[in-house]
Amino acid sequence: MRDRAPEDRTSGVPAPTRAGGPQGPADPPRLSAAPLSVSSATTLSARARERANSHGVVPHLALLACIVVWSANAVVLKVGLEHVRPIPFTAARFLIAGVVLLALGTAGARKVLKLPRASLLVPAALLGIVLNQLAFTEGLHLTTAVDVSLIMGLSPLLTALVLVMWQRTAVPRLQWLALGIGLAGTVAVVAAGAGRGSGGSLAGDLIVMGAPASWAIYLVMINRIGDQAQVRALPPWSMLLGAAILLPAALLFAGPGRDDWLPALLPLAYSSLLASALTWTLYFWALPRVGVTGTAIYTYLQPPLGAFFGAVFLHEPFGAAQLFGAALILLAAYLGTWRLAFRRAPAS
Repeated sequence: MRDRAPEDRTSGVPAPTRAGGPQGPADPPRLSAAPLSVSSATTLSARARERANSHGVVPHLALLACIVVWSANAVVLKVGLEHVRPIPFTAARFLIAGVVLLALGTAGARKVLKLPRASLLVPAALLGIVLNQLAFTEGLHLTTAVDVSLIMGLSPLLTALVLVMWQRTAVPRLQWLALGIGLAGTVAVVAAGAGRGSGGSLAGDLIVMGAPASWAIYLVMINRIGDQAQVRALPPWSMLLGAAILLPAALLFAGPGRDDWLPALLPLAYSSLLASALTWTLYFWALPRVGVTGTAIYTYLQPPLGAFFGAVFLHEPFGAAQLFGAALILLAAYLGTWRLAFRRAPAS
């Protein structure tokens, strides 16, 4: 029996989601042909599933913890970026997260995870780490965590659309409707950011849109991976390669200003250890135990939670336009992916 897991938004996760993405895990394993089907492709025997189900509420608590951590990550990063420029911060974050994940994977496998082939590793690092995280952090540096969290809600819908376009299959009418609703919601959020002087930024909102777009392409690309050993090894190695690309970029293209690392150490630790390494481990432990349908429900909590954290802890504006845009984005994500959840429900 196969469970196919939806994307997480880290950011971000996208999904899955993220992931974050920034707010989500760096790399869910596989996509199915159905819309929004970023999946682990994990096959459980009947005995394994029986043991998994015996954990009761614990996997649900683990997933909820992941969503809360990823939702708060935009707020934490916003604080860190007040002291360190986006490119150096991102390079340090994924260097630390990659080392920790590689160590955990090596300990679990009792051998060093094999380096994925270059034709897979390089695009994964460029799309899933470098482009995705630069768009996320640079945009977050310019705009509000509220706007970033809401715009990242487009990740599930964009992933589904890229998937059907990649496979040259017909796009269902419901997904075209969902795309239009999602774009309308994004326009509402971006227009609200451009029309106020309390932290919102049109340029920042537009830059952030590159994060869910690059994440969608990245997730569809790894759908072609057939070797699950390479899928498991891809997250830590892509993080490390992405950090290796970002480190010289931090020296050459970081822009004006100075970095004060001491007050940024706590945000750096949170984003690298909690929002990347720990949540990645919890997420893929809980995924086969909760199933596809249950996991999909949790992913819809991330955009409104992230906006809530930004409004409460950073005192960022969350007006009628943001509320209207958030409702449209969540509705679009639901309409664009609900068929998968209900069709897969018996198997999950």
